[in-house]
Amino acid sequence: MPTNRNPQRVVSTTGGPLVLIDNASVADWGGVQVHNTTMGPVSDYERACQIRGYLGTVDIQHGCALVLNDMPMDTTVIEVSRSELWVIRFMYGECREYENYMRQEAEQIFSLGNVTGPKNMKFRISGNSFSIFDASSTYLFACRESNVIDVGMDSGNYVINTYDHTSQDFRLIVHMMSLVPQS
Repeated sequence: MPTNRNPQRVVSTTGGPLVLIDNASVADWGGVQVHNTTMGPVSDYERACQIRGYLGTVDIQHGCALVLNDMPMDTTVIEVSRSELWVIRFMYGECREYENYMRQEAEQIFSLGNVTGPKNMKFRISGNSFSIFDASSTYLFACRESNVIDVGMDSGNYVINTYDHTSQDFRLIVHMMSLVPQS
């Protein structure tokens, strides 16, 4: 059964998206700081805000950032294993109650009929860990504000499916990240 080794970890946003970035590349994320790109002067935050739907990617200097988009939602994770992660975003419901709920309802939540976002979206993790934080921040600022989740994961290619689950007490957007087995 999945566990959350740090159940109090919840990251928030000031109104825009969150980003998930390999720790080897977090220093490349500039947040709202403007820099020159092929698109002209633009911030990484502005590029992240251009993503439509629940998920998308933004290229950064040494890799790629996964953008967790849509409306601002408190977000946490359940580390199922070093090769599977559930990123849980709360549309409504009590954050402190989610883990017991996820344990009880996982089979229903993850039925294929509930996939609402991009199916089988691919994302590569190059190192052995990554961080989730507010796209308007730099990683260092997010750390100073204690608004970051650091997660250890095996490197490799991941597939992400997005589930939208509603019950009487919760509405959750869950991104299930699973390592693609090497052939």
